[in-house]
Amino acid sequence: TAPADPVLNAGRTGPAEIVSRARIAELPNLGRDFLALTMLSPHTGISPSSGTARTGGITIAGQNRLYNSFQIDGGVNYDLYRGRLPGRETLPRPISLEALEEIHVLAAPFDIRHGAFAGGLVNAVTKSGANAVHGSVFGFLSDAALVGQNSTGDAVGDFTTWQYGATVG
Repeated sequence: TAPADPVLNAGRTGPAEIVSRARIAELPNLGRDFLALTMLSPHTGISPSSGTARTGGITIAGQNRLYNSFQIDGGVNYDLYRGRLPGRETLPRPISLEALEEIHVLAAPFDIRHGAFAGGLVNAVTKSGANAVHGSVFGFLSDAALVGQNSTGDAVGDFTTWQYGATVG
């Protein structure tokens, strides 16, 4: 007989990173883009732009970004033919950060439940409901007065950007 090793888990079939709701809430996110949170995984990086993939995107474990799969609650959420995310090239983003419970980044999911892709998997898990009403309000301000000088010592141009929203569930 031998004791079970808590590091070894039969439910885990490859390297993965799970970004929790607490980390999502406490980390700054300039574009309020859930894909920026995938950068918390050591297996994820910014994919360089190319002729066929001008928008860049993310690479997982060095794979071409077109081979990745993006899901929301386990359902496919991307163009199956070109690998583009809805809302990636334009606003609004595919899902609000306030709706997320956690984000799974799987670098090499060798599980039979996952298929139809050759790269990594990003699954955005949304919050589930309860018998209580909860809500949140947020607001973010970017202003020229909050920005320092650029690399040449010049002040940045005048700008003001507000991002705000609310959730009820």
